Amino acid sequence: MADMYGTDIKTMGGKGGGKQAKFSPFLDGALVLYEPPPEKCSTDVPIKEREVHIVLDPVLSNKLRPHQREGVSFIHECCRGEKPGALGQGCILADDMGLGKTLQTISVLWTLLRQGPTGKAEAQNAIIVSPTSLVLNWKAEVAKWLGTKITPIVITSDMLKDKVERNLRNFLQARMPEMLLISYETLQGNLALMTAGKKKFGVLVCDEAHRLKNVETKLWKDLIQIDAQSKIMVTGTPVQNDLNEFYALLSFCIPECLSTTKDFRKNYALPISKGRDLGATEKEIAKSKEADEELRKKVSTIMLRRNNDVIAKYLPPKYELVVFCSLTDDQKELYTNEVEQSLEAKKDGTGRSSTFKTLTTLRKLTSHPQLIAECEQHSQVLQRMGLVLPSGREGYASKSGVVQLRPELSGKMATLHKLLHQVKSTTSDRWVLVSNFTQTLDLFEELLRQGNMTYKRLDGSINANKRQVMVDSFNSDTSQYAFLLSSKAGGCGLNLIGANRLVLFDPDWNPANDQQALARVWRSGQQKTCYIYRFLGTGTIEEKTYERQLSKEGLAGQVVDDNLDSRKFSAEELRDLFVPNFDTRSTCHDSLECECCDPVKNVSGKPGEDDHGYTRALSWAAIA
Repeated sequence: MADMYGTDIKTMGGKGGGKQAKFSPFLDGALVLYEPPPEKCSTDVPIKEREVHIVLDPVLSNKLRPHQREGVSFIHECCRGEKPGALGQGCILADDMGLGKTLQTISVLWTLLRQGPTGKAEAQNAIIVSPTSLVLNWKAEVAKWLGTKITPIVITSDMLKDKVERNLRNFLQARMPEMLLISYETLQGNLALMTAGKKKFGVLVCDEAHRLKNVETKLWKDLIQIDAQSKIMVTGTPVQNDLNEFYALLSFCIPECLSTTKDFRKNYALPISKGRDLGATEKEIAKSKEADEELRKKVSTIMLRRNNDVIAKYLPPKYELVVFCSLTDDQKELYTNEVEQSLEAKKDGTGRSSTFKTLTTLRKLTSHPQLIAECEQHSQVLQRMGLVLPSGREGYASKSGVVQLRPELSGKMATLHKLLHQVKSTTSDRWVLVSNFTQTLDLFEELLRQGNMTYKRLDGSINANKRQVMVDSFNSDTSQYAFLLSSKAGGCGLNLIGANRLVLFDPDWNPANDQQALARVWRSGQQKTCYIYRFLGTGTIEEKTYERQLSKEGLAGQVVDDNLDSRKFSAEELRDLFVPNFDTRSTCHDSLECECCDPVKNVSGKPGEDDHGYTRALSWAAIA
């Protein structure tokens, strides 16, 4: 008797009315996630003890790319605790941005909530916890891939407390397998309700899992109280600042899978860190390599990591350019004055401001001096530049009193100004402009208004429930020339494929934040060649920040990407944050010994181009 499963029921391990797999493992393209051993599916085995195949829903498997099929199999095997050498039940899905981590996760959850070897679901429920801005994104993704097959319980940040509690109780009391979408903050705020009955949940998914930081944070300690039979940690940046944060992910997913925090630091974190220092001895390097190999071997059983190379063939070419912008003479004077005044104040004990405040001031004036117009110690130079009016009001004003932006006062802003106008006049490309400071977004707005360019803006003031609507509107409305994005508010999870050019105007100390922001346009669905620009002020704190990022990314490359030749920076180099260097095109470029500029090493003559049309390059924008 052949049926919708594409096979005879008898071959599925049962006679009429007996057990059968939900989907046939014999259909073309079937993704079999579990195949019972012969002795478990024989007709001689009592029906109650008989096992069946677990096969991914064809609606999903037909949409998966090869690397995603591999990912679904890996995650499913880890969640069932049957992967050879696995340390427990759960895994870390650490694919680069844009590889479809959400789809892979949904595929596994849907399988666990509906199937199992015994014919019954293996998970009673699933909790997906994510940043507030991504809750509705998850809702949209579930609906996109599963349609009406399941309707998740969604808890958004604008819900009244009574409704939140009512929805949570409905989830806790549900008899049928259920899915909950909730933010980290809301889950923390209702932790007592979620843990009151000491209920054991099916699957806990932590999206952007690097937010857990370390085992001492309140978020980590709160969420570890959620008892789940398996956990899936989803993050594109498993190693951010140091290996202790990586341990937090591992130990949350599978508690003490690598012993205690103290043992992890002793056996792995410290040896690996010492071996990466430029002054490391041969003994320290050898010990580092040994610890690294041992760690990667253990981690490989519970962590899946692929980079963008696996999807490059499905996407248009991408060009990444690091643009070093020379400061104007006034900016250089302001920068030098700020450093000298700060060091002098610390030397004589007056200490007018903290180191952090000084660093922030340096970052702002590198972007545009108008951002520090309130700094009294620089009032003389700022008045000369026209940024502080005689009346004391900040900013350069027109006759109408509206604050006007003068891009020529900043090397970076002048570069952006020219770039926006040139692209608009010669192409149909659109932009995403990203900054860590909302004040800088204000300047972007003024720059676009002056050029009669339309835009949308997403920052922390935009309600999380409206963000996806705004993104969808921008992607579909070609009349919107630019999308202004705060990296803190919207740097993760958003798909801005309506644009194909992106500028990261200022770097963040944490490379994860920048990497998230940089991945907004080169994603599935993008049709045009992408251009990614990272703007850095030449010889400034921004170059030091970028070098620090390279060092952190080098650590990630060594541990999770098997890249032992990652660039290292000594502690002395990283401490040298304040000293400006305006006598070079780029201090970072000088220290990297860039192969793109070496005619011996760069035989092709092209700046770092690979087989996928994916190019990294270093560029300079000299502003007179």
